[in-house]
Order: sequence, then structure tokens, then C-alpha cells
Amino acid sequence: MDDEIARLSARYGRPLFVTESLPTGAFDPLRSARTGEVAMVLLRKSGRVLLNTKEFYPDGAFRIPTGGIHPGESVEAALWRETKEETNLEVEVVRFLAVITYHTPERPKAFTTYAFLLREVSGDLKVNDPDERISGWREADVLELKDVAERLAGLEGEWWGWGVFRSVAHRVVGELLT
Repeated sequence: MDDEIARLSARYGRPLFVTESLPTGAFDPLRSARTGEVAMVLLRKSGRVLLNTKEFYPDGAFRIPTGGIHPGESVEAALWRETKEETNLEVEVVRFLAVITYHTPERPKAFTTYAFLLREVSGDLKVNDPDERISGWREADVLELKDVAERLAGLEGEWWGWGVFRSVAHRVVGELLT
């Protein structure tokens, strides 16, 4: 993986490396077989960032699209595949933004988010994979990403831990882009 990160850094710029300790009881991203995901910080032609929500999320919970990296799949291959599955848009990579590594007290193994800044080139926004269960889109100004992070971190009840986990990438990306 280190070789791939070096190649991606040479091609798209050196990312910020962040290590985040999630609190006890927070969402455990390692519950699935995935050990990592790509985050698609996609600038629309309007210059605003694309956010999505899913049919089972709490009302108003919009976030940057992400997608899992399959076992044996490269980070870059996952980025292109997930972008096509979730948005149908043709994009170009502007910058490799961040490598965010999460740890939980319950598990020593880490989960990693690889965040990329993408720019829409062409295409019609639509979901190509119905299993994604995306139910809505909205665009946000880059300055709004910190507010999105706060909203996610402030989710309550059964969504609290997931919101804490999801807020991290929004906070990091918001700080990098403002």
C-alpha cells in the first residue's frame, strides 16, 4: 500500500496524513470486510461540492460520497469505479487530499479513508448501482463542509457513532480547502 500511496502522491500531490482515534462506542468501520474507502470530494461545474444522502439515513444527513475498496483492488481503481457507480460523472483528479487512518479502542486494526478532490468534466448525475441506495443529492459550498461535519457529529441515538466517524473526513477536507 505504501508504494501505491507514493505513486498517487507523485501523480496527484502529497496528501495530509491524519490519525483519528474514535471514541469507545463509536461506529466501527471494520465491521465489514473493508479496510479502507475512497472519499470523492467532487466539485460540480458550479464550483460546489456534491453531497449525497441514502434512503436509510436520518433526515437531512448529507455527506461526501464514499465507497469501499475491494480486497486486492487499488485505491485508484476503487476511486474510478466508485465515482462511476455513485455519480455517473466523468471527472478528473485535482488533488490527493488526505489519508485518514481511524483506530477504535475495541480493535487495534486500522481503517483508512483516502480523500481525493475531483472536478466534474461531463456526464449526467445519476446512480448506476441501485445497491448504493442513494436517495438524494445536494451541493454545498466548501465553507459548508465544517457545518456538515458538525451536523454529522451531532447525530443522536443509534446514529451517534456513525456520525462521529463520518464527521472526521468532512472536518479534515473542510480545513484543507478553506
